Amino acid sequence: MVRIVSRNRSNHESLIQYLRHDNLECIVGDVRDQESMKQAVDGIDIVIHAAATKTIEDCESHPFEAISTNVQGTANVLNSCIGQGVSRVICLSSTYALHSQSFYGATKLIAERLVRALSRTPAGKRTVLMCIRLPSILGGEGSVFQIFESAIRSGTHITITDARARRFMITRPEASRLVMRSLLQGKSGEVFVPKCRPFRIVDLARALMEIEQKTVEIRTVTSRDDRSEAMLARQRIHDAILNEWEARSVKDIGYAYVIPREPRPVTSRPSSAVRYKSQDVPIMTKTEMIDLIRRDKLVSGKGVAECQEE
Repeated sequence: MVRIVSRNRSNHESLIQYLRHDNLECIVGDVRDQESMKQAVDGIDIVIHAAATKTIEDCESHPFEAISTNVQGTANVLNSCIGQGVSRVICLSSTYALHSQSFYGATKLIAERLVRALSRTPAGKRTVLMCIRLPSILGGEGSVFQIFESAIRSGTHITITDARARRFMITRPEASRLVMRSLLQGKSGEVFVPKCRPFRIVDLARALMEIEQKTVEIRTVTSRDDRSEAMLARQRIHDAILNEWEARSVKDIGYAYVIPREPRPVTSRPSSAVRYKSQDVPIMTKTEMIDLIRRDKLVSGKGVAECQEE
């Protein structure tokens, strides 16, 4: 039995049509409701917690909603899983947890710490509680990929904060494989961080324009607008998947780094083999991004079909 819990009924219908699986059950539920979560995880062996208020803008504009979903919602899921005897739980976190100057990052950091704190309790040792800290998911719901694609197709301009900005990136299939591997190998309190490559945000915009065979203006946000200035203060040029303390403690398992429940630095400085900053990892080129987008069929439409036939 696979049970999907979401407030969005249209998501249920899409999943049912896409998966067409007899053992799929979709129920309406809300992570902010403790009783709803208890009922949702009853009789379930493995839980993957992915619900979140995910954009910086939404979290800054609606901070109480962000706390209710990202912090209290995570606590509700964890406590419900422990109470109902769920075997293993994975909470999906974000590399924004390393940048707590944004409200979104702060809530994801607290969620990670909740997992680690509960994993130390006797109940948390019976239920294995883990995190996966994901970078940007290429083509993910509400991602910059979707925002850019929508702007290009509608013929409006694309807005970026800085042409130098880089972000680590992972594809949906890669994220799915990481979740499955972590479920098999993970120990309570661990945080899995995938090894991945960064891309320049402006290169993503240019790659999508080339695929769609359509050009729109790329604008850089200026500080003349008060709201933009506030947002710029919370954005960053370079990305990271670990902080320095974690980089001195991680275990390298080939496809990912694993942060132990009790990080204890084993070296005075991170090993050169632990490459966790976007400026230290070879950047993905525009051509590589185009190949990746086409390979994973992340866009559809006339322009893409014509490009593939050439």
